[in-house]
Amino acid sequence: MNADGSNPIRLTNAGLDPSWSPDGRKIAFTRDGSIYVMNADGSNPTGINRGYEPSWSSDGKRIVFTAEDVFGTPEIFVTNADGSNPTQLTDNLGLWDDFEPAWSPGRKIAFSGKEGGISVMSVDLWSDVHVIAPGMWAKVAWSPDGAKIVFDHAECAECQDIGVMNEDGSGLVWLTPGLGRDFSPTWRPR
Repeated sequence: MNADGSNPIRLTNAGLDPSWSPDGRKIAFTRDGSIYVMNADGSNPTGINRGYEPSWSSDGKRIVFTAEDVFGTPEIFVTNADGSNPTQLTDNLGLWDDFEPAWSPGRKIAFSGKEGGISVMSVDLWSDVHVIAPGMWAKVAWSPDGAKIVFDHAECAECQDIGVMNEDGSGLVWLTPGLGRDFSPTWRPR
């Protein structure tokens, strides 16, 4: 739809977790437990891998997503945009879940889960995972410059707030403190 809400067009009959490719020509989404990629007009939906919560790399060549490993535990995976070469990035041996990955505009991935917090890993060194916000299981999104992460966090069933912090976990500021459910934040592109 247009930014003012006019001209809505249905692209799928079923779909969750939409993610635009950086060039705006494709949309990755989840349907029936699998990642699909389609043209921006909804044509040619193609299943590329099992999983959910897709996020495109800044060059549009890869997609990071959540999928269950052999133990049935949600882990973080990456694949080429066509579904080739799927690679498991995290491996928690069934001890905890990793989910909600988001690719930075540069070379990092933020996600929730590792030891119950928001973590950041380098794309070049998968084993280099840093928990930057312990206890903050959340949906995360990067700022357009990759310097900040916005996220949602629930303290109770009736209170879910949005916060922002630097990419290293410092400088936490709550944007929507108090009762009410505020969730699924995103950044406006530059």
